Amino acid sequence: MPQINNSNFIVFRKEESTFIEKEHEAVGFSYQYLFGKQMSSLSFEAALLDVASYSKRKKVTTDAYEFKYVLSEECYYLIGEEEVLLKQGNNLNGLAAYSSFFGNTFFIIN
Repeated sequence: MPQINNSNFIVFRKEESTFIEKEHEAVGFSYQYLFGKQMSSLSFEAALLDVASYSKRKKVTTDAYEFKYVLSEECYYLIGEEEVLLKQGNNLNGLAAYSSFFGNTFFIIN
């Protein structure tokens, strides 16, 4: 891990976080950037995603290995034709080639 100020850890304060736009045509998706790291053979990004009850978007295609953890409420995650119900405390991980989700709050790591 890179050292910042001669430390082997990095602290991000809530008030320093930024909101990012990932999907221009999506409605009701709010991403709060938490952390990102690029390494020679892989990259890591963590964001807090709030999905509004009125959210709407087309299916998203990705070849990323993803980890999703539901912080509150519940939502459905659509992978291909399979609809998976995720409740508070559940997680989902793997390669999700075709995905779309609708519901409430996710913690998402791409």
